[in-house]
Amino acid sequence: MKKHLYPLLFLIITPILLNAQLTFNHGAISTSMAGLNATSSNVWSVNNNIGQLANIDYSKASISIYQPFLVSDFTTSSIAVGILSKNGGFGISYSNYGNEFLQFHSTGLGYSMSLNDQFSGGIKINYHYINAGNIYHTKSAISADIGIAAQLNEELKIGVQILNPTLSELDDFDNERIPTVMQIAIGYELSKEVAAHFAVNKDIIHPASFIAAIEYKPNKSIIFRGGVGSNPNLASFGIGTNLKKFQVDVAAQYHQILGFSPEISLTYSFEN
Repeated sequence: MKKHLYPLLFLIITPILLNAQLTFNHGAISTSMAGLNATSSNVWSVNNNIGQLANIDYSKASISIYQPFLVSDFTTSSIAVGILSKNGGFGISYSNYGNEFLQFHSTGLGYSMSLNDQFSGGIKINYHYINAGNIYHTKSAISADIGIAAQLNEELKIGVQILNPTLSELDDFDNERIPTVMQIAIGYELSKEVAAHFAVNKDIIHPASFIAAIEYKPNKSIIFRGGVGSNPNLASFGIGTNLKKFQVDVAAQYHQILGFSPEISLTYSFEN
């Protein structure tokens, strides 16, 4: 790509990435379910519903590669770590993407704990750093996320997450802020093999989107996932497999205008 086109690319793609909450990564499981993640408990909950992190079965570490809209300059590399403690779990995350003209970095530290037999909650602090070189210089901001999870019975669970409820400001110009997003989701196990999830996702400056996703687990080693969403219209699919202490998840989303966004995550479980 010619260098004189990078400023134009910055102006076009950066608002899309920020509004899609790509300042950090959500993991391939979320990508395969069209961004529905408030009811999922896995190591990537540290970036999604921090309240779910206390519900993971073992301490885990995961790395992920995500390429939004097949644009190589915005390929996102991420790591998420979940460490279980006596009453909950600590989470650490780091993501970055960009090139010599534009770089985004996000680091986070969170804690999730069980409130009782049914409810868990958590909070996370994030540090965002944007380096736009000699054109737009550098910017940084601190934001917080909160999340709540509830297992109402063996089949039904709910999750609520709010990313940046403090409306943290990125720049004084045009009141530019880190996106504030809320997701409310319900998950229901139709059987031991099939689970359905439904969510409302609301960015503070955009219309609400509605998401539906399904998980199908024919055996202990493999799981299929898929989802659809509105505003914007998108479809997603993915597959996960367990290889002893390793889990591999591959996913892709299809945006009605911008095309495919593939992702792969590799997770290691520190089980005995």
